[in-house]
This record gives sequence, structure tokens and C-alpha cells, in this order.
Amino acid sequence: MKKVEDMIKKVIELGTRSEFAKSVAILSTGTFIGQAITLISSPILTRLYSPIDFGYFAVFVAIVSVLLIVATGQYELAITLPKKEKNVTGLVYLTWSISFITSALVFVLLLIFKDIFLSSFKFINYSLVIYFIPIAILTYSLYQPVYYLGIRNKMFKFLAISSVLNIISTLFFQIAFSFTPLKAYGLMFGYFLSTVLVFIFLLLQLSRKKLINFPGLSFLRDNALRYRNFPLFNLFQPFAATLYPFPYPSAM
Repeated sequence: MKKVEDMIKKVIELGTRSEFAKSVAILSTGTFIGQAITLISSPILTRLYSPIDFGYFAVFVAIVSVLLIVATGQYELAITLPKKEKNVTGLVYLTWSISFITSALVFVLLLIFKDIFLSSFKFINYSLVIYFIPIAILTYSLYQPVYYLGIRNKMFKFLAISSVLNIISTLFFQIAFSFTPLKAYGLMFGYFLSTVLVFIFLLLQLSRKKLINFPGLSFLRDNALRYRNFPLFNLFQPFAATLYPFPYPSAM
């Protein structure tokens, strides 16, 4: 029995010494703190916003989540793979370029089919949502490659901080907007404004290490072809998983 206990202690000691275990511990700590803050703040938000507000917010998040899968072409998943840093930055800028195009296309389509969209999703009293959806898609699309670039460069401490910062800033913006005339959109504002803040935070950390220098247009084209399997084979599964279950607007 004592031998088993000694073996377990050795395994734990080796785990705590390994770089991988430390990285997991750092990221887990950030996630745990963020979830704890979310849990504590829930009673505050439920007093400030109605169930209807939360219902429309859930539909908004679901729509953005579905479109986000297409918005980046899933190229951000390839950021951890290349050996050359130029290919890495090429993937980052490629993902950003696709996200700008996708967000602009979504915005144009929402303007054209505004009435159909608002009536289909029961957003009649939330008409500004047609502007918030493309903005939210763009902000998250810009953030995702930066996050994976942080993982590649083992910036786990900053990723953990960004996780906590995201939760705190989301809560701050949602509470602040609940006291303004735009209260109906307060949950949505907090959703994407916090992402902008976290994106800027991680971008500044990466800029200090000079990890996001523009590699040139040729690298964008080459990387789009080199890693084309990511949009070809990695789009359907997460897209289908996000579609089900989808919040049903008429149930609210």
C-alpha cells in the first residue's frame, strides 16, 4: 500500500514539474475564476434584465455562433502547425481578411433582407441587431487567431488573464448598459465589447514580441491553398453541432 502511495506522489510531482501540467493549471485557473465570477454575478443580471431580454440574447448568440464557423474558414485551427513564423502570421492575416469579407457580406445581406430577418427571429423591437450581428462576428473572428497564436507561443499566463478580463468586462458593460436607453441591447453590447477589449489586450502582448508582422499578400494566397483542408473538411461538423439545438424564437 505504501509503495502505491509513493508512486502516486511521484506521478503528482512529475506532473507539477512538467511544462504541460503548468500550462494546463494556468489556463484552468483563469477559466475557473471566470466561471466563479459568472456564477456570482448571475443574480445581479437577472435583476437588471428580464427573461425576454435573455431569450433574445440567446438567439443573438446562437446566430453569431453559427456564422462564426464560416467567418474564419476554420483557418485559425492551423495556426499551431507551421514551422515557419511567416506562415503563421500569414494564416493570422488570412483569417482576418476572410472575417472582414464575411462580416461585410453578412451586413449587406441583413440590410437587404432586414424585414424578413427581423420578423423570422421575432426581432421586431430589436432592429439594431442587424448591426450588432456583423460587428460581433468581426470582433470574435479577429480574436480567435490571436488566441491560437497565444497558444502557439505558450503565452498561457496572458490567455488566463484574458479569460478573466473577458468575464469581468462583459459583466461591467452589461451592468452599465442596463442603466441607459439602450438597455434592451445591454447583454449584446457586453458580449462583443468585452471581446474587443480582450483582443486589444492580447494584440498588445503579441506586438511586444513582434509576432504579427505582415508577411505579404503572397503568403496569404499560399497559406490559403496549403491549409485548404481546414475549410473543406472542418466546417460541416462544427456547423451542424452549432445548429442543434438552436433556440426557437417563437417559444419566447
